[in-house]
Amino acid sequence: MKTRNHLFFIAVVVFGTAACAQSWPTQPVKLVVPFPAGGGTDVLARAITEKLATRLGQPVQVDNRAGASGNIGADYVAKAAPDGNTILLAATMIATYKLTYTKLPFDALTDLVGAGTVAETPNVLVVPPSSPIRNLLQLAAAARAKPGGLNYGTAGLGSPQHLGTEQLAKLGHFTLQHIAYKGTAPAVIDVMGNQIDVGSISLTAVLPQIEGKKVHPLAVLSAKRSTLAPDIPTASESGFAGMDSSVRFLIMVPAKTPPAIVAKLNAELNHVLADPAVKQAFTRIGYEAYPSNPQESTAMVRREYEVLGPVINSLNLEKQ
Repeated sequence: MKTRNHLFFIAVVVFGTAACAQSWPTQPVKLVVPFPAGGGTDVLARAITEKLATRLGQPVQVDNRAGASGNIGADYVAKAAPDGNTILLAATMIATYKLTYTKLPFDALTDLVGAGTVAETPNVLVVPPSSPIRNLLQLAAAARAKPGGLNYGTAGLGSPQHLGTEQLAKLGHFTLQHIAYKGTAPAVIDVMGNQIDVGSISLTAVLPQIEGKKVHPLAVLSAKRSTLAPDIPTASESGFAGMDSSVRFLIMVPAKTPPAIVAKLNAELNHVLADPAVKQAFTRIGYEAYPSNPQESTAMVRREYEVLGPVINSLNLEKQ
């Protein structure tokens, strides 16, 4: 009798969860963007909300909750009800924040799960047009010949470009002197003005300067070439096997969200990402649509932590 009752209970739970997913959502979905309105993350979010709302049959409302490098918004979603009605647009490196903040109120590896990736733009190394360095192998050789004698600029300490370049340097057994700017624009300006040797910039931020030949690209640091700049080789093609550094975004939900709801959200998100109008909107801001399944997106976050964690620890960055 106990076994029969136990099986009955399981059946009720399984069918109840499936029914819940079929009816979800029954109210507007809140898409939390943990950065200010008008920024790159916000623009990405607004490029998908209208079509995602159509697919879901409910409004998808962007909720900008900026602060603490995105951690305020992420914490809000991590502590939200796990019903699929509050979701987060986050960078895949979100799990590394627990290594750079002293009192982080959530853990992205345990409190959140991925529902699917959204978009990516690779990081790219660029040099002034007059630089004698024309590819990654030449950069590595010059850096080894003069340890610490070459510098590179990024948008700031702990940025994806900073960590990605340090990851590359470890793979290639060379060192570069890091210059942390307060934002991407001044770093790009100083590369164009021959004030720094190398810029490590997201492709979306420097593509116009590359196309205008105001800077020369050495390589993208992503695993594959970008369709936005297919002539730029990858670091792997240049002899740095396994190098993969991009700015990737994904949708995350509270960890206890029913898998059936996560699966439905993922399916509808991937439909949206396949839409030509959405792809065009992404291209205009320098991103490529990046569909995946929930398992893949969650694994990306863990991989970022596993790969970048040792890099962060080696840099002895002061925790915020």
